[in-house]
Amino acid sequence: MFRKLVGNLSFSPSLVGRLSNYAKSLKKQKKMRLIAVYMSILALFLQMFGIILSKNNNILTHESNILYGGVMSKEDFIRRYKQNDLSIRALLSSIGISKNNIETANSENILPNHHIYKYHIARVALPNISNKYYSIPGLDTTLYVSKIDTINNTEPALLGVASSIGNFAILLNSGDILTENLPKNAYDLYPNNVDIKTTINNSSAQDYKNTTISPNSLINYTIDVKNILDKNILFSTSTYIGDILEYADVVNINDGDIDDNKTIHWINKNIPQNSSVRYSFSVRVKSQIPTTAQNSSLPHSYDCKITSTLPGDESLNIPCSIIKQMELKLHKLPHLSETHILLTSLGTLLLSVLLYIKSNQYYEEIRLIRHNINKGNLL
Repeated sequence: MFRKLVGNLSFSPSLVGRLSNYAKSLKKQKKMRLIAVYMSILALFLQMFGIILSKNNNILTHESNILYGGVMSKEDFIRRYKQNDLSIRALLSSIGISKNNIETANSENILPNHHIYKYHIARVALPNISNKYYSIPGLDTTLYVSKIDTINNTEPALLGVASSIGNFAILLNSGDILTENLPKNAYDLYPNNVDIKTTINNSSAQDYKNTTISPNSLINYTIDVKNILDKNILFSTSTYIGDILEYADVVNINDGDIDDNKTIHWINKNIPQNSSVRYSFSVRVKSQIPTTAQNSSLPHSYDCKITSTLPGDESLNIPCSIIKQMELKLHKLPHLSETHILLTSLGTLLLSVLLYIKSNQYYEEIRLIRHNINKGNLL
């Protein structure tokens, strides 16, 4: 437009009127592109600030973290402990860690060790399901305990000592707890003499491995426990069903109790010597499959899958709407690294600056041409 208008100006003086309108358009365009430059600069600084802040905090989150997102310092943790945020005070008390133990703990990087027990919350299927799991009774939130061999020796933590469990560490990045010994009240969640099965409409769950479950389908989970000892035993176990309840409703819980945290408990159930007992619960898939969007902080929520926390139990696929399937595919797109984000922002800023320079150059040239026309020097 610029070249065509200026090039034909000497041959068609009638274009002078259009030149004035074009100058107004360029002035408006220049102003908008200047705003785009400022916005690009602001976005770049905000992204740099966010990256620097995340580097300083070094917070890695997972749905099983006791304090999702972690804490900034010892003082921040004590504040949340006093508020009993996410039942953290009750959890620590059940293990045997008191307020005094926390206040006297030292803030330092945790040292690697062996035979460490790690505690976490089951909001989704437990990671490393082949591990040995224990649980702590008497809590509103199910606290799972697993034995680990290696830990990150650079992770900031509170290191202390409690009389009942010995050395302990509270990881600031997650609120997760590490102890040297297993609490006396912990029970083996899934001992070797436990057999777990899942059936759907009286058929094996394996038959639905590569397909979807229809609405109103009945899903039955069974836990068979065999007492191989020559004496009676008291057996306790529990399982979190929050993910299951996103797409199904409880039909029955045989001899179990469900708490406000969507966890079913079977506590101190008597099993006679050389006998077997079956614990089970059933759910029915909702007739109308929810289209609730995924929670960005809990990627396993509303993912068109029913997932239990029972060891070895595979996720069951739920038929979701086309919109929901598109959402899940978008979530699977690769995430850009910090370097790519910064390069993209820099590229956007550079493009905005170049466009502004181009608009400003055209505007100044048009202004000079009009100035010369008004003086009678051009035509």
